[in-house]
Amino acid sequence: MKHTPCMRRILAAFEQHGPLDGHQVAALAHVSFAYFQNHCRHQLERDQAIHLHGYRHNKSGPFIPVYAPGPAMGPAPKKPDPIDHREYTRQWKESTGYYALQKAQRRLRNVKRVDPVLAAMTAANDTRKAA
Repeated sequence: MKHTPCMRRILAAFEQHGPLDGHQVAALAHVSFAYFQNHCRHQLERDQAIHLHGYRHNKSGPFIPVYAPGPAMGPAPKKPDPIDHREYTRQWKESTGYYALQKAQRRLRNVKRVDPVLAAMTAANDTRKAA
């Protein structure tokens, strides 16, 4: 099927940059995301000019489909299961050192506070005994 100039720009972006998501395609080909997602993508997939390459993890929201040029070499990739929010939070806390910070704060809370006047008096007494 004959491709429009916008579709040719989209295919050129894929050839130049490799696998891309819809927003990257729209930015590189100078078309709107809606135009790519709702019109061009279906037609290019039908013509086997692009295929679903995989999914990229989105920090807040659903997984993002990633497309690649050319026909698919096998079955379409399976959409990954969503990450449990507890698991996501645990991974974030481990990667940022959140627990280490809590541990340090707990240690600081348990430090025995010493009266500065009492410390000065005991230091003076210790120096007299040593002499």
